[in-house]
Amino acid sequence: MKKIYFKHKGFAVLIIALLVIGNIILVVNSFMNLNMTDAIINQDIDNFYRYLVIVLGIMILKSIQGYIYGLYESKMVKAIGIDLRADIAKKFMEYDYEEYNSKDSGMYVAWLTQDVDYVLNNGVKPFYMMLNQIISVIASLIGATMIHWSFIIIFPVSLLVTMITPKYLAPRMQNVAEDYSHESGIFTSKIKNIMLGFGVFLSENCIDKMNIQIAKSTTNLEDSRYKYNKVIYSSNAIINTVAILSQMIYIIATGVLVVKGIITPGSVVGLMSLASLFFGNAQMAVSQKMLIDSALPVYNKITSMNNSKVLEGSIEAKEIKEIKELNMKVEIKDLHYSYSDGKEFFSGLNLTFYSGKKYAIVGKSGVGKTTLIKILAGILKGYGGLVYYDEVELGNIEQKSLRNLVGFIDQNTYILNESIRYNITLGEEFSDEVLNDVLVKSVLLDFILGQPGGIDYQITENGKNLSGGQKQRIAIARALIRNKKLLFIDEGTSGLDFETRNAIENKVLEDPKLTVIMITHQLTEETKKNLDEVISL
Repeated sequence: MKKIYFKHKGFAVLIIALLVIGNIILVVNSFMNLNMTDAIINQDIDNFYRYLVIVLGIMILKSIQGYIYGLYESKMVKAIGIDLRADIAKKFMEYDYEEYNSKDSGMYVAWLTQDVDYVLNNGVKPFYMMLNQIISVIASLIGATMIHWSFIIIFPVSLLVTMITPKYLAPRMQNVAEDYSHESGIFTSKIKNIMLGFGVFLSENCIDKMNIQIAKSTTNLEDSRYKYNKVIYSSNAIINTVAILSQMIYIIATGVLVVKGIITPGSVVGLMSLASLFFGNAQMAVSQKMLIDSALPVYNKITSMNNSKVLEGSIEAKEIKEIKELNMKVEIKDLHYSYSDGKEFFSGLNLTFYSGKKYAIVGKSGVGKTTLIKILAGILKGYGGLVYYDEVELGNIEQKSLRNLVGFIDQNTYILNESIRYNITLGEEFSDEVLNDVLVKSVLLDFILGQPGGIDYQITENGKNLSGGQKQRIAIARALIRNKKLLFIDEGTSGLDFETRNAIENKVLEDPKLTVIMITHQLTEETKKNLDEVISL
């Protein structure tokens, strides 16, 4: 995690400077307390009042330093949190469809929320606290040495006894922290799944079963949290006990020096203050180090999400190319594909789809229609055989350029909890003329005009305030507005009424610039007239 601590060097330098200033203030305060105590013992009331005013001024100064430090530490943590989440999001963008969907989306949510928060609270904040404590240990040791040289030996020897114990406790803490992080991810995923299934539980009168699932998941999470806290508290208790015993060395030495008249009685107060800084901060620094170590597995998990997929094809043939147009055809040669359960859909399939032509793929459920167009669209990898876009094999096509060329309209499209406009544009800028044309082609215009706010009408979670057909029309508009040249439509109009479905299909199929490959179970005679070929699997 070292690289994140000092990534923002300006903040880091300022924070370290503030820590040094704060600890110098505390050491100076210890000497003022020493002098104030000697003044009391010597019945020197004038010096007592003088040192008292100085101590009050020092404490006010320390409060100001603490406020400024807290402000800049918060800014640093904010900047690091933004960086971590941005890095995770950037890695998501490197995934293809298959790899992204290999994990439950709840896990990704956990990485961006719980895991990043865990790293910030148990890795980043404790690091600067530990840095403060190390500086305090050094400053207090220098102060104690100024009272008597022997403390440069006595303090570190006492500390050494404290330092031996924690290194044996750290592995145990790392293990429970990793277990807790893992259980948190599972909890988020399961609760998300249960919540999305509310309607199913309700309609089947199984709400009590839903509560049982929530309770079970919650119990597992809290059991894991309890184990983590138990290890943390027991480890700290052991460290505290050892620290108290080790400090007896300095107490005995101080008493001997005072009795022999080598140091003044007031030095006892000063040394107690310095020893508190030295041993207390050394002890806390060790605890913070253990906390930071416990965050390391979580940090490594969320920063090591590299794209592990290797596209099909030999390495020597892997010359990645961009494609901007489909000039001639998409050609399938000897295509094979099997799922992990061993079910094989294709055994040497050969097909050709020509640019600008319109195709319908029909067949019984389960014959592999959706699998075929997902392979053609670059969504599914792991196929055998070859798929060519003009003269370039699909595995050698630069993925971003492929997605610029290809539009995939699924019957189960996802709708974002945003406005209709955003769901179509996804934040990109389009002219009102282009947007209006797309609304007409997707038969959305009348629906939008009837909504409060029009195209800026707010959609609820996954389009719960929309019908299935309205969702599909938004998905069609989303693909059309980006001027995709090749459209794969997987039952993309199945949720529409007959009239609307025909209107959309005919507008799409009549466009001479589009190459369309569509799966349908409702092939009408009117649609057939606009098709160049019907392929039966």
